[in-house]
Amino acid sequence: YTHTCAILNDNSLKCWGKNEYGQVGNGNYTNQSTPVSVNFGTNRTVKSVSLGFANTCAILDDNSLKCWGNNEYGQVGNGNTLEQYAPVSVNLGTNKTAKSVKIVDAHTCAVLNDDSVKCWGLNSNGQLGIGHTSNQSIPTSVSL
Repeated sequence: YTHTCAILNDNSLKCWGKNEYGQVGNGNYTNQSTPVSVNFGTNRTVKSVSLGFANTCAILDDNSLKCWGNNEYGQVGNGNTLEQYAPVSVNLGTNKTAKSVKIVDAHTCAVLNDDSVKCWGLNSNGQLGIGHTSNQSIPTSVSL
């Protein structure tokens, strides 16, 4: 909606666009009219990326998950509702990694390495599928 990201041929990630919530992921809130690199740490590369209204998540080469940007409803998944202008790790559970991730507006869901599903973020209409309508700031298991 307000920003764009691309995985390059070296598996690095660059993002650009509106950055009022830090959704570009480069450590500040300045809008970016040209692509800027997102830092995931030494020797970390990106396998896939998903963008929401004003937040972003990426699965890294080790299948860990990092998210950043608007976190009003806990959609970053790090246990709080503070904006994150740089990638933060999402705890998916012991020995759990991400196979895929999808952000829709202000909630996020991931398919894990054991094919289970966890979701977090805005849940006003029960969109997380967890049996109630309370927002979740940490990944919460969906009973399939």
